Amino acid sequence: MSGKQGQQIIHCPKCGENKVSMMPIALIIFLSGGCFVWIPILGWIVAPILFLIAIIMWVIPTGKVFMRCESCKHGFSVPKSEYKQYKEAIK
Repeated sequence: MSGKQGQQIIHCPKCGENKVSMMPIALIIFLSGGCFVWIPILGWIVAPILFLIAIIMWVIPTGKVFMRCESCKHGFSVPKSEYKQYKEAIK
């Protein structure tokens, strides 16, 4: 076994734990926009902006994947190449 195992690739920078999960940021922003639609005046201005940001995040890749530590709930980002290694190792 020369390669790393899945849980040895990505660690939380805050606590060092290896229990991490991916956070779909674009989906969270899109759902937030859906909630803002129901708030009069302010929501009608903010919701289209959030929808536009979510669509841009889906279309234009950032090169990073947002992760969240299951132990301390800290959010952090990792390069997509590192995330791909992680996904391949846990298959």
